[in-house]
Amino acid sequence: DNPFRQRIAQVFSEDGDGHMTEDNFLDMFSVMSETAPRDLKAYYAFKIYDFNDNYIRAWDLEQTLTKLTRGELS
Repeated sequence: DNPFRQRIAQVFSEDGDGHMTEDNFLDMFSVMSETAPRDLKAYYAFKIYDFNDNYIRAWDLEQTLTKLTRGELS
């Protein structure tokens, strides 16, 4: 039960709606594999944690912490 499952699906889907084709699904698993290059993993990690504008800002960190804690921190 990954708190980022919806965000990961959005990042790997072609149009960002979370609906993945078989090719999108295979791409996701390739990136998540242990043998994937570190720079490719970093590229997608950035995309997953950046929610809106190609910069990691305070709002993105807030969204990340909310997801990680399932909204249980005030």
